[in-house]
Amino acid sequence: MSTPATVLPGMSEDKSADESRSLMDGVQSSTGDFIEYDDGFVVHSTSIPSRLDKLPFSSWHLRMVMALGVTWILDGMEVSLLSIASGVLQEAGTLNLSEVQIGFSGSAYLTGAVIGAIVFGYLADRFGRKKLFLLTLIIYVISVTLTTLSWNFPSFLIFRFMTGLGVGGEYTAIFAAIDEMIPAPVRGFVDLMIDGSWWIGSCAAAVLSLYFLNPEFVSVDSGWRFLFAIGALAALPAIFSRNFIPESPRWLLTHGYIHEAEETVRNIEEAVIKEMSSEQKRVYNEAKQSHSVSRVLIARAQMNQSAIYHRDMLSHRRVARTYAGTLGYIDVVKILLRTYPTRFLLASTLMMAQAFFYNGIFYTYGLILKRFYGLGEDKVGLMIIPFAIGNFLGPVVFGRFFDTVGRRKMIVSTYAGSAVLLATTSILFQFDCLSVATQTLAWSLVFFVASSGASSAHLTVSEIFPVEIRAQSMAVFFTIGLGIGGIVAPSFFSFLVSLEARIYVCIGYYIGAFFMLVAAFVAFHYAVDAEGKTLEDVAAPLSFASDDHMKLRVQLPQTSHRSV
Repeated sequence: MSTPATVLPGMSEDKSADESRSLMDGVQSSTGDFIEYDDGFVVHSTSIPSRLDKLPFSSWHLRMVMALGVTWILDGMEVSLLSIASGVLQEAGTLNLSEVQIGFSGSAYLTGAVIGAIVFGYLADRFGRKKLFLLTLIIYVISVTLTTLSWNFPSFLIFRFMTGLGVGGEYTAIFAAIDEMIPAPVRGFVDLMIDGSWWIGSCAAAVLSLYFLNPEFVSVDSGWRFLFAIGALAALPAIFSRNFIPESPRWLLTHGYIHEAEETVRNIEEAVIKEMSSEQKRVYNEAKQSHSVSRVLIARAQMNQSAIYHRDMLSHRRVARTYAGTLGYIDVVKILLRTYPTRFLLASTLMMAQAFFYNGIFYTYGLILKRFYGLGEDKVGLMIIPFAIGNFLGPVVFGRFFDTVGRRKMIVSTYAGSAVLLATTSILFQFDCLSVATQTLAWSLVFFVASSGASSAHLTVSEIFPVEIRAQSMAVFFTIGLGIGGIVAPSFFSFLVSLEARIYVCIGYYIGAFFMLVAAFVAFHYAVDAEGKTLEDVAAPLSFASDDHMKLRVQLPQTSHRSV
């Protein structure tokens, strides 16, 4: 047994374990209770997760979502700009790139995104969300600015890679932060809306290209540079607006920053309560009476780091991990495969299916319209606009149902529905039953449904794994999905289009529809019913203590402080 605990007023050292625990039930400090654990750890009882989830959605949450979610709009602009401006970049008056070099530039961006997600995902779990979502946005702004100054292919390639680093890092840090601070009843809708905002950026790129890529208005070599510069300028306000966003209280809690977590939640509560009506305050005060309590294992010798206890589901023995920050990707993958095998299968299948489905069609969108419908290159941007609008409206219409009807039903419905719609559209395309307008309309309808399904894959990955490895888990599945969708699908579909026969293109579409049906089948069996639940109920943090961890003595130790 470790050193005797500090004795609370009214408690003698020879109290039994039950008496000590009973006395502790009535003693609350400003940051919760601490009960000593017999191997050098203490158990901290807290209502922080419950308090965060029972707050009503407010303008404070909206400002946070806008400050963090802007990245998805910018990413939509980035990807679409390269696709739309590819023809201009091949002209002698610009960078004079070849088709192969255009392809390499896209691959460099995606490669950077994968590496960024992996590197910054680890750092976000190690050092916190806030530091990373500020750093990654700064990297993005610098890289896009440098892109506008590119003078040849190597420089353009390097700057596109750097831009991808920032965007990939943003993905892991942002979704982790948002999910950990958004109230549970609206988490699904908010995540889907953020993901769907990608298409606002895509639509903006298409509209802006009509002016900046028109040589009658802007010189050939300046237009594309102005387009990328707009992306950098649009990101600048977000750098300043993100300063008001605090560190995730859940991250602080599981890393031992107890006082800071309590102070952050209290500040959020005060900001939200100021906006409440009298009736809302009454309802919230009633809800506060039923806050659930969670217990976190914390190293008594080093209170600013959370020791993790992970239960190995294969051998049913407790495995002590050192500190939260030392969990690397090998540890994370082991935890995912051993403790969450069906969730690993679910996340992998959803991410791969939607990535193949989306990227295969979107990256060959212009090629199809030009090759099989004879559409001029200057008109491709116009056709992207209705496609982007359909993609954005999907989460707007279906998003709330993920919180009311439920995750499982909506994931299955959107994945299966988009598969059926794509197969139907493919048959019409195969037998030449469509025009440019009706083909665009059909694709817009397909992705009106598919966009919610694709967004739900990101939602699923961001909420079904423990907080200590949330960002790294997202990086793992982002890499899996992008490896299939970002590398295999575009090349595969481009090859099919080059064969200049509709039947070959349709084979690719049918494969994509099949993958979506497989994902729907997996989701039907293994999807997690996370609607309305706290993240801790969906996936208990590795540092949360179960009943058999509660031991004999009671202690209120001093915690270290950390500036937030």
